[in-house]
Amino acid sequence: MSKIDYATLAMFRNVYGVLLKFQPLINAIPAFAAFLIAFGAKLKKLEELATQYGAEDGDAGGEKNEKRQALCAAIYDLTGPLFIFAVNTNNIELKGKVDYTLNKLEKIAVGRIAAIADQVHKLAFDNANPLADYGVTPAMLVTLKTAIEDYNNVQDLPRETKDERAAIGQQIQPLIKEIRELLKTNGDLFIKRFQASEPSFYYEYEQAREIVDPKVNHTELKGVVVSAADGTPIYQAKVSLVGSNLSVDTGADGSYVMRLEPGTHSFTIRHHAFDGKEVIGLRVKLGQAVKVDAELAPMG
Repeated sequence: MSKIDYATLAMFRNVYGVLLKFQPLINAIPAFAAFLIAFGAKLKKLEELATQYGAEDGDAGGEKNEKRQALCAAIYDLTGPLFIFAVNTNNIELKGKVDYTLNKLEKIAVGRIAAIADQVHKLAFDNANPLADYGVTPAMLVTLKTAIEDYNNVQDLPRETKDERAAIGQQIQPLIKEIRELLKTNGDLFIKRFQASEPSFYYEYEQAREIVDPKVNHTELKGVVVSAADGTPIYQAKVSLVGSNLSVDTGADGSYVMRLEPGTHSFTIRHHAFDGKEVIGLRVKLGQAVKVDAELAPMG
């Protein structure tokens, strides 16, 4: 199971808890009550499989997964600033080498992740001076180097254990899909009946339906800024977060990437040759990459 699978399981549990809390209301609608029973049964089966999957880890497997997650996080802490630096300096080659989301890193084959980590460490070390302006510190380089060594020093799981875990995983994925579909076609529809009459039930359910990705504690704002006149990318337009000192410039292709904390934000996009644009009250959720493109009208 991936970390997003565990986050999905946590969401299922949260939803089930809300449904049980308001079960007297649910029981008044037979079809809703039947859904709750089916949902509970499938969730119980998923929890059993998740427990078995974790038990098959063993000490070595659990430690290897833990070290891999730490390694991916340490890589991503540097690829974010490196990517922004590459965009702002129009370094296409560097941009291609560090274009990794955390989710993408965690899907990379076991045999490749350490090599990618070594490459990112070298790139960050070679560009340490300019990267200081992007929040990269010597301690971050040390953290990545330590994570590489820790990961390489952990023994892999025996083949038999890997096969057993894979077999359990093959049962888990279809079950997660089934439960998602069950919520989409039943729970999400039934709950709308209570939006006006039982708003607390409705809003607690909606809140519980949010999947909080535990491996990400920030979000990204990204997009492309072009001229409204002819669609030409605008180089060095400044994207600034209102109420903070955080800003990034667009690259030669008009693209930008800004790492944010989750919340509701306003930001401006300005260039000396174009009319500016302001975006107010944009909601960014934990772990999301929010895309905001912009067209700026030439002045005069």
